[in-house]
Amino acid sequence: MTLRKLPQRQDEKKITWVELGETNLPLVEMELTVANAYFHRVTTVQAASENNPAAFRDVANGTIYRFPGMNRAQTVLPANGPQHRWLRLRIPDNDSPPLTVESVILRWPRQNLYFVPEPGRRYELRFGGTGVAAPVYDLAVLLPTEPSKLRGLTMWQLGEPRLNSLYRPLAEEQAGRWGTVAFYAVLLLLAAGVAFWLYRLARNLPPPNASPPTEQDRNEHDKA
Repeated sequence: MTLRKLPQRQDEKKITWVELGETNLPLVEMELTVANAYFHRVTTVQAASENNPAAFRDVANGTIYRFPGMNRAQTVLPANGPQHRWLRLRIPDNDSPPLTVESVILRWPRQNLYFVPEPGRRYELRFGGTGVAAPVYDLAVLLPTEPSKLRGLTMWQLGEPRLNSLYRPLAEEQAGRWGTVAFYAVLLLLAAGVAFWLYRLARNLPPPNASPPTEQDRNEHDKA
């Protein structure tokens, strides 16, 4: 990650402060680009959990310099340690001109996200499902990356895409659910109809010990 146009100032003690801002990264080192032709500075990296000048503490230091005859300046500072939220540089200038830092490159440990399948199984990358939420991993919180930087990373070589036979569009899934509900509703109505028919039939059956109907009973039943 390269930081440019960083706020920097020199205080009354001739110390240049370079504000790196909120980085929130577990750094390995940082490399400075300095505009001054020649320089030699003992530089301190300070970190804090909040953007408060009183909260900053020294976490690393090193010497940056460029002398006549050098092909390349030494401007790399170690920054090993835990993840820090806010960073800044403390550069004492003493009686030399203020140091002008044009940019700072931050480097952090390589983070690999491993998916270890069970024996005999493998992982697949599925895409294209409308309405399906994307997975959220802890790595995105640890190393937030802008889309423009993601596009510059090396692409993985994937196999040829193929259709997922188990995939159903969201509309079809909802239609399928409604079809299932309608099917069970019809079954319930049929069951209720059969139960009602059996109830009516049972009411019309004579008692088990009843005698056969007489001629008079049949005549009264016909009149009714």
